[in-house]
Amino acid sequence: MNIIKIRTLKRVIKELTSISSELGLTSLTVMLALIEILNKDFCGELDDEVDMVFNLINNRKTEMVEVRKKIDEGKNIFSNEQVDASGILNHRRFWLEAMYYIAHGDYRLKSNIEVSDEDLCVAFLVVLKYNNEYNDKMGYDVFFKMMRNLMKIDMSENEQSRIKRYIQINGVDYNNWKETPKKKSLRKKIAKDMVFAFNQRRKKLGFARE
Repeated sequence: MNIIKIRTLKRVIKELTSISSELGLTSLTVMLALIEILNKDFCGELDDEVDMVFNLINNRKTEMVEVRKKIDEGKNIFSNEQVDASGILNHRRFWLEAMYYIAHGDYRLKSNIEVSDEDLCVAFLVVLKYNNEYNDKMGYDVFFKMMRNLMKIDMSENEQSRIKRYIQINGVDYNNWKETPKKKSLRKKIAKDMVFAFNQRRKKLGFARE
């Protein structure tokens, strides 16, 4: 029975790693933690799979460092097609790069607080809506697609529903959100930090990047 379970797990892990290009660092880290737990239960039978996912994580981190370097040098990291499909109305590259910095820079490590992908999505969306940079007449599908394809943040339907509900209840004027509870305070801080990153990018490059 254990042999059948191991073979099944190996096949599932192989399928997951085959779509690794669509997975963000958070998803890969969760995958690694789960495989390591299973590996202990099966006495090291999944050592190769642990190494494989660990290498994927290291490669993803290397890619992120390279992208951040391009951003610092003022180079474009998104294609024109990606920018056009982002759903952002103005200064699209600046907004995209600000979001990428928040999502994949050292931001989460330096915050000393657990920042979830859902927290990021709430903050990103309220900033764009508050600044009239996102047209939501057709709903939020374009936004979540942008998160998945460009930011490597994939929200489930339940998570998307919670985000929509959160914004419906609290509104998009994050500057006037009360500092409690802690979750709201954290999301307010992320939103402000995103705007700061956006303004720093514009100031540094000194021109509008559509």
